[in-house]
Amino acid sequence: MELERIIMRLEGLLLRLRKYMRQLQGEPQDQLPYPESPSEMERQVQAVYGNYCRIMRRSPERYKLTQGRAKKIAARLKEGFTVEQLVQAARNMALSDFHMGKNEAGRKYNDLAEHLYKSYEKTEAWVEGRPVEKRLEGEAKRRKEEEWAREQATKRRREREEFLRERAQEDPAKHEKIMDEIARKLGVMRKGKDTGNDTDKR
Repeated sequence: MELERIIMRLEGLLLRLRKYMRQLQGEPQDQLPYPESPSEMERQVQAVYGNYCRIMRRSPERYKLTQGRAKKIAARLKEGFTVEQLVQAARNMALSDFHMGKNEAGRKYNDLAEHLYKSYEKTEAWVEGRPVEKRLEGEAKRRKEEEWAREQATKRRREREEFLRERAQEDPAKHEKIMDEIARKLGVMRKGKDTGNDTDKR
C-alpha cells in the first residue's frame, strides 16, 4: 500500500512537470489538462461525474459538469487516482451523515469541487475512508459515555433505595409513612390500605 502511494505521488509530480513544460511552451491553460488521449480523459471525467451524481442523488440537469468541476476530476486523475478510487471516495463521503446534511446547520458538505476532489490530500482521505472512520469512532465514544452515564444513574438510584430500606428496617413506623407518601404522590393505593379509613384519619 505504501509503495502504491509513493508511485502515485511520483506520477503526480511527473504530470505536474509536464503541465509546467506546456506552460513554458505557451500552450493555453484555460482548457482541461488532458493527457495524450483527450477522449479517454473525457470519458473518465464523465464516468466519475456520473457516478458522483448517482451516489449523491444530484440531478445532472441541475448540477452541471462545469469546467471548474471537470478540472478538479481531471487533476485527481492526473495525480494517479483511478476512476474506481474516485467513485469509492464518493461512496465513503455518502456514508458520513454530517457531510450529507445531518448536522446542526442542516447544510451539506459534499460538493464535488469544494469538498470531495478539492485537493490530493482531501481525495486521498476520502478514498481511504478516514473521515468516516473518525466520525464513527466519535459516535461510538459518545454512545459509550451515554451508556456509562445511564449505568451511574441506575447505580445511584439503587444505592438510594438500599439506603431507604436499611433505614426502614431500623424504624418500621417511619418506613410505613415514607411508603404512604410515595404512594400518595404516585396516585396509587397500597395493598391492604383502605381509602375510606385513610380519609377519615386525615
